[in-house]
Amino acid sequence: MERIKQNFNLLLQGDESPYHQVTEDRRISIVFEAFKGEPSFVRNLVSLLFKEDSKIDVSFFNYYFSRGVKGPFYFNKQRLNKAIKIKNWKEYEYVDLEDGYKSVYTNIKNLKIVEVIRYFMTIVNGNPTALIAFYNDDYLLTIDGDEVVIIAKTSVLMERFREAIHCVNNKSME
Repeated sequence: MERIKQNFNLLLQGDESPYHQVTEDRRISIVFEAFKGEPSFVRNLVSLLFKEDSKIDVSFFNYYFSRGVKGPFYFNKQRLNKAIKIKNWKEYEYVDLEDGYKSVYTNIKNLKIVEVIRYFMTIVNGNPTALIAFYNDDYLLTIDGDEVVIIAKTSVLMERFREAIHCVNNKSME
């Protein structure tokens, strides 16, 4: 999680989505419909973002506790363990002292590109998702049922990505 803050200057656990925490020249949004029935687009996009030798991590909202309620409320991660070999994981707690709300995020280190593609495809195939971010030192990728958001560390990296993805696939992008 610290790597997200350091490389992208954003907080996954913030009140705003990652997309709204960075300037327009460092982000792009692709409508989720563009990936349905297009597994090659998924593979191409993930391969452009994450090179074989890059260190890929994933962070996701895991569960939370609310004041006055016994036990946690879990994020539905039924497909996560089928797509990703869960190892090298660590939990991070964030407490909102005002509201008495505690959220827990999980970070898994050293993923393989194929694991990112497998998870992405489970969402394309209709499985539920929650707040999840895959990232290396240059790019952060979030996936939900409405859109796929890519955030670059710098505007130069985003411009390179825009040019490359346009060559690979001409799909609906902001």
